Formats: sequence, structure tokens, C-alpha cells
Amino acid sequence: MKYQVHYQMTLSAPQLNYLSESKYHKNRMAFFLDLVNSAVLKPTKSQVCGCDETINIGQVEKSEVQLAKDWDCDRKTVSKVIAKMNELGIITTKKSNRTSVHTIHPVAAWIVDNIRIKNPYFRTGYVYNQIREGNFDSTSFMSQLNVDKNGASMNSICDKDSHNGKDSKTFQTLPTIHSIEIFKKREERNSNHSKANEPENIEHGNTDCLQ
Repeated sequence: MKYQVHYQMTLSAPQLNYLSESKYHKNRMAFFLDLVNSAVLKPTKSQVCGCDETINIGQVEKSEVQLAKDWDCDRKTVSKVIAKMNELGIITTKKSNRTSVHTIHPVAAWIVDNIRIKNPYFRTGYVYNQIREGNFDSTSFMSQLNVDKNGASMNSICDKDSHNGKDSKTFQTLPTIHSIEIFKKREERNSNHSKANEPENIEHGNTDCLQ
């Protein structure tokens, strides 16, 4: 029997950026997807002999040795990936002397044949009731953002220069996430530059060295 499977999930920018990268030809998103597909969809008793723990919806019971086998990589790589996923809040890992249980947080629900299975451990990186629908007002943002000809967010349009008759390039800045990131980095650089140029405060009192 063939089942239709869908996921409802939310990934923050740092989580998605990490998962989208690869190292040594190992796909981190594939690692994450394996965990998502391995999570139990109803409370299940641990498969480890002698362990009385119950594995709940949204949890995966797999040791690093088993993950290394499943992901076709060494245990050291698995350990680093699991540690980073924990750091970013993608999963929470609980280890024991018998097994490891990984709790998945970005998945809100698994939908199997139109039946929605809610993940009790779902966590977002934002307060849901503070989010509102709307359009991004880019007027003030766009007026402050200098055109960066090397920026990934800029569209290049070739025009005919009416003054000299030569081809010239007009760069149009678009309201994209790339533009926001460029703007954010520029603001951080300006802020750091301003702090670096601030004169040091000289404490009043002993001024012998200044005379």
C-alpha cells in the first residue's frame, strides 16, 4: 500500500543554512531528513533490550554507531553533526549507556494520508501569536540600502545610454532576503567601525603623564 506523506515544519535561517551546506560530500539535509523519517508516529517501547523507556511521537532512537551506518560516514562526523544540530535547536539528544534518543523540534506535524500527526515537541524560533500577515514595507529600507553591484540581491539590466550611445548597466535593488542580509552586514560593519574610532575616555585624577 502506498501512503501519501507530507511534512509541516519551520526552520530558522541559521538552521536552514547549516543543513543546506555539505562537507566532505556529505549532505546534512539528507541526515536531517533521515531523522525526520525515522521518528515514531505513535508512542513505542524502546527496541533496546533491557530498556524500559518509551519513545514518543517526534523522537528517534538511534545510537551514533547506527547513524554512522545509516549515513555512510564515520562516528566522529556523526558526533559533530548531532552536536551542531543540538546547538541550533534542531534536535535535543538524550544519551544513556544503552541508547540515544533524538527529539525533533522543527517538524510541527507529519501528515499521512490526510491524517495529521502532531509533534508534541515542535518548537519555533519565534512567538507565533506575534506573527501577523502582511506585505513587507520596503520604502525606508530601500532608501537606506546602497546599491552593491557585487551583491547577490541585485538584478542587472542592460540599457542604452542616451548620452554616449554606449551600453551601460543599471542595477536595480530588490526587496529580498539577500538584500536584508546585505543591509544587516553593512549596518554591523558601520557600527563596529564607529566603536573602533571612538576616543578612549581618560579618567580624571592623576594627570602627571599628560603634563
